[in-house]
Amino acid sequence: MFKNEYVNYEDNIIELGGFAENPDDVDGDYEYFNSCLASDYLEAMISEDFLALGELSRDLLDTIHDWEKTSKILKNDFLNGNFKTYKNRTFIEAITETHAYQAGEAYLHVNNPKFLAMMIAYSELYEYTLGYQYHEDLDSNQWNKLIRETFNELNIIYELISNEEKIILLKRVKKTLPNITAPKDFGPCKLPSNNLTRQLKKD
Repeated sequence: MFKNEYVNYEDNIIELGGFAENPDDVDGDYEYFNSCLASDYLEAMISEDFLALGELSRDLLDTIHDWEKTSKILKNDFLNGNFKTYKNRTFIEAITETHAYQAGEAYLHVNNPKFLAMMIAYSELYEYTLGYQYHEDLDSNQWNKLIRETFNELNIIYELISNEEKIILLKRVKKTLPNITAPKDFGPCKLPSNNLTRQLKKD
């Protein structure tokens, strides 16, 4: 795995805790506890405190939004990372630009090539990032375009890293390829011609 130059998840011990599933799980007001925790999560997202957020999942996002009573963020924007952080960029942009891959695991459904390329390069779940099950709203042309653009973004990463890291990235992309799924009636996807894909053909 690449050394992450941005968010460093190693030995992280400051993650926010879990929600109470029923009133017996907490001493005190169950609804107040969950509402406050949801506010803490949202504050960490807006402040880009990715160490506090730790691993996000789609179910956790649903829970945060359902318990957060004061936010005016629309649920669709929240679940797709389209709300703004304190740096006046979207949350999905913040994840991408800081390589916050643990937070990104909740957003694999987002049709953003730069984000998906980052996840392949840095996430533990890179092998499954381009499974069609995450992108079922796309038709054949849209899906093939997303694949091509993601591989162009991967090439940008490839061009900027060291030779040792290039070897690691190529291995990761090779493991990703068999897991690029699509409905049987979709047309074949033609990968772009760039240094990364040309190297893949050589190996």
